[in-house]
Amino acid sequence: MLLNQAAAAKPSEPEVWLFRGRYRVERGECAGAVDDFQQAARLTPDNAAVYASLGLAQLCAGNATAARASFQKSLQLDPNQPKVRDYLRGNGR
Repeated sequence: MLLNQAAAAKPSEPEVWLFRGRYRVERGECAGAVDDFQQAARLTPDNAAVYASLGLAQLCAGNATAARASFQKSLQLDPNQPKVRDYLRGNGR
């Protein structure tokens, strides 16, 4: 798969991990998406979108506790995210 080749070729590029993570969520590959978003978070720890995406992948993987922590981290970095607030209230699903 092209995204795997991109991740291998550019492992320090957070956008590659974000893109592959989103692709994996859409395909229902939740655990793999969590791994990709965690790698993106290691590379860009101040990126609110990374933590919001990680939270969605964690929800997809059935880990609501981890998802809540990721959504909270995302809001700490950028409080102006109504969709993330909805997920924290339980209205996003």
